[in-house]
Amino acid sequence: MKTYYINPSYEEIISAIKEKLKGSPIDENIKYVRFLKLLYIALRSYVPREYLKRAFGGLKVLTDDGKLVDSDQCFLHDAYGSEEKWVAWRDRGFKIDPLVSLKYMTDESEVSSWREFFRDVGIMENAKNEIIGNFAVWFVEKRLAEMGYTVTPGGTGYDLHVLKEGGEAFVEVKGTRLNEAETINLTEVESQAAHKYGEKHWLIVVEGIPNHPRVWRLRNPVRSGFLIQSWRIARFKAGWHAVGKVFKWPCPARCVVAAGRFELVRRLLAEAEEYLARGDAVQSSEKFYKVAEECVKALSERLGLPEAKEAEVKGRWTVALLERAVRRLADELGVDVQLGWDAAGHLHVWGFHEAKLEVEDVKARIPLIKRLVELAEKTCTE
Repeated sequence: MKTYYINPSYEEIISAIKEKLKGSPIDENIKYVRFLKLLYIALRSYVPREYLKRAFGGLKVLTDDGKLVDSDQCFLHDAYGSEEKWVAWRDRGFKIDPLVSLKYMTDESEVSSWREFFRDVGIMENAKNEIIGNFAVWFVEKRLAEMGYTVTPGGTGYDLHVLKEGGEAFVEVKGTRLNEAETINLTEVESQAAHKYGEKHWLIVVEGIPNHPRVWRLRNPVRSGFLIQSWRIARFKAGWHAVGKVFKWPCPARCVVAAGRFELVRRLLAEAEEYLARGDAVQSSEKFYKVAEECVKALSERLGLPEAKEAEVKGRWTVALLERAVRRLADELGVDVQLGWDAAGHLHVWGFHEAKLEVEDVKARIPLIKRLVELAEKTCTE
């Protein structure tokens, strides 16, 4: 199909109306914008979108609070089918740029065409990261206040200071749109604040902004005892956990550790014991295996084993790398590494994959795995 560009006469009409919109009253603005939208629909079947965006962009539009603003200074209203739903939060007090008025739409069947038109004239559908971050802090502040905390602005390296019944916490807040795997970075200053305040430091992640915000709290995300340069927080199925490398200052090679894995290890242990209490030998077996696996990885990184470096280059740990790492760790740290790993491997194969073990069979191997956990935690945080 042959592509045509906008006829110069049309461009003149569009430019003239756009100029007229700059000083027109509200009623005329609505009529002119409706006309431009009809012209846009007529042209879009044969004019490339980049030309349409250039021709129609930069309109004066009416907001739902009755003001006329440039189109790139307002958001698409929920009623136009926007991806991000901000109206409810605006109505509850969150400050966000104005939303385009609903007065342009005369029928609900027009939703999709208005959405397309408004996006191409520059109206925002997705908030900038700064707004996502501001919302996260606002949302957490409201939630904590509802829970009875006294909340005040934070200081260097943290967003909020909270008090309740004589206790206090220093809260760093991070926000994300996603409900799936993602990482969040703490800056050097934020990481140092986490180290400084220890158990009084909370990292709160608000995910699913703005449509379905959900809060995760990670208390003392850097349980390492090292002065840290930076920290990475990763989203797993069970929630957010601290992962990645912690650096002593300055950073000798043997001080590169994965002490943050122990937040994940603790959660996995708790989940394994919960499954066991329900009589689920299969799922508890898999969780206990994951506990041992994370311990082996953490020890390998702490001691600077070549297997850890190879895993970093490959971007993943293989079974062969884990087995080689266990042999080295057992030579250096003792037989508890091998015993804990073997017990976990037995659960992984016969408890999880083959589903042949009973609850008592799982319980019999827990002490060996917990000795590995204790050894790993001591080694990685001493």
